[in-house]
Amino acid sequence: MKTKDLVQRALKKDQSAMEELIHLTEKKARAIAYKQTNNEDIASDSIQEAYIATFKNLDKLHDQDNFEAWFYTILKNKIKDIATSSKAKLDKETSTFTDLERSEMDDVNFESTLTDEKQQWQPEANVNYEELKDGLHAVIQELNDSQRYAIISFYFENESIKEIAEEQNVSINTVKSWLNYGRKNIKSSIETLRQKNASFYSITPIPFLMYYLDDFMAGGTIVIQESVIIKSVIGTSFVSSISASITKAFSTFKSKIVAHKLISGVTCCCFNDRDCSRCTSKSTD
Repeated sequence: MKTKDLVQRALKKDQSAMEELIHLTEKKARAIAYKQTNNEDIASDSIQEAYIATFKNLDKLHDQDNFEAWFYTILKNKIKDIATSSKAKLDKETSTFTDLERSEMDDVNFESTLTDEKQQWQPEANVNYEELKDGLHAVIQELNDSQRYAIISFYFENESIKEIAEEQNVSINTVKSWLNYGRKNIKSSIETLRQKNASFYSITPIPFLMYYLDDFMAGGTIVIQESVIIKSVIGTSFVSSISASITKAFSTFKSKIVAHKLISGVTCCCFNDRDCSRCTSKSTD
């Protein structure tokens, strides 16, 4: 179903449409929140508040096909608010480089080299990768804020180096350095884990990183509570009014059935098929 159709249904408080819009955007939402906070609780809170604000202000979205971009903008603003109050600000570190490293990053093929590393990786059925995932998760958490931001943006969100530089208001070479050092740390970590577990020797670091990020952003420990979001948007009063309408409709329908049967002489006023002590209607049975 098209995004515009889901938005139009969500405007009418359609719960299933809201759920579908959440499913459409939740993986990237986790990536955006986590790379900027490095804190799963703050990321969860930011996403939760962003969805609530989005659905409550959905009538202000002029281009309904642009829902995703609009939501991500709201999310980034929520992250700034929550991160500021939590003092979890993005630390834009710059590093010093050797002449060799500077030459490497100035190479026009640097981004192409990184892009070539992006290969799909599939886990083997008989290997438990939890230890490797845990080790990689720890490394990503230990990266400085800038390196983590660049790694997730480039390898999970498929942003270009130029796009990351514009987002962070830094030079292209600075982003290259973040990616360069981040990759080295990740590769070093996986190499260490390989030495502890021989079954990991077939692992290619960057493809495994992409597999891990996709798996983590699909769920992980960044929790999105759909029921809380929808309840906050729809409200108990709306649910109560729906319930009351259904009850009233059923009552009216029941009354019509009773009246019809009374006229036909097939039941008593208590909706029973036999005589009762409270009325004089007689069953024809």
